[in-house]
Amino acid sequence: MVAFCDIIEERAQKAAKEYGTKDAKVYTDYKKLLEDKTIDVVHVCTPNKSHADITVDALYAGKHVMCEKPMAKTAADARRWWKHIRKQVRNSL
Repeated sequence: MVAFCDIIEERAQKAAKEYGTKDAKVYTDYKKLLEDKTIDVVHVCTPNKSHADITVDALYAGKHVMCEKPMAKTAADARRWWKHIRKQVRNSL
């Protein structure tokens, strides 16, 4: 993997060292990661309540997205996610 993001930098550093390439990037703000044009795919592995927001932001940033279950905590969030994904040319799983 080429980049890791965690609000606690030490955890991101540890994951990068253990699972990343030798030059893996580390972020503490996922929006900064989404600005990185060299990143094509994002795997959302965050607390459930943030899945929908991060996935929608990643799609708008032009990233392919893989998200852990559940995609959303509420039906309203799921509908919002579906509305946005239908407009994108990117993949979301």
